[in-house]
Amino acid sequence: MTDQSHPATSNSVSAVEKPLQISAVAYLMRIFALVSEMDSKRHNTIEET
Repeated sequence: MTDQSHPATSNSVSAVEKPLQISAVAYLMRIFALVSEMDSKRHNTIEET
């Protein structure tokens, strides 16, 4: 019984860690996209002036 419970807990942990890693990557990519947009807008305003 104990041998079966350990793999179950490890599987549940990995199942929780994977979505967290995916969400973290998506969050970083979203921030990078926002920063790139702000940089492009900043360059556009500098070019206009």
